[in-house]
Amino acid sequence: MPRLVHKILTANRLADGVVVYLADADRWSEDISAALLAFGAEETAELERAGVAAVASRLVVAPYAIEVDCDGEYVRPLSVRERIRASHRTTLAFHRERETGAAASAVDGTLAATQERAA
Repeated sequence: MPRLVHKILTANRLADGVVVYLADADRWSEDISAALLAFGAEETAELERAGVAAVASRLVVAPYAIEVDCDGEYVRPLSVRERIRASHRTTLAFHRERETGAAASAVDGTLAATQERAA
């Protein structure tokens, strides 16, 4: 099956900074596979209008459209930056560890090592 390039809308949730994707007109999801796909400039503009409304409602910050590759089963961002954001390695794991009290992450370990060197 040929791959198709589409656009989806991404942003950061205002409450915690986690990367989210527009899944419905008023629902945002952490799961990129739930994102609404735009099939052209008009549909992309509709997604962007929904993003502006979500900013006004203080749900998200900085929404923007990104290109994704779709093969019928998977949605994959084309840019490396967006693949990193979609992996949630920049925010989600850190916040979930803090909420659950799990063992210190690599980020925490790096911070501790930096603090030790500064002391």
